[in-house]
Amino acid sequence: AGIANYCYELTKLFNQFYHDYSILSADTDAEKAFRLKLAANVGKTLRNGMGLLGIEVPERM
Repeated sequence: AGIANYCYELTKLFNQFYHDYSILSADTDAEKAFRLKLAANVGKTLRNGMGLLGIEVPERM
């Protein structure tokens, strides 16, 4: 249950971040690069967590 809860909480937190801070309309290139890297790393973490749970994750949504 620990991994599932972690993935769920990470998803909720990232969803709120994505809602509050637009990636494409960031004020600077550095901000945009940071947000894109954060999104990529959250996705990687969720794919790994779901993989540990035996759940396949679509490549794109």
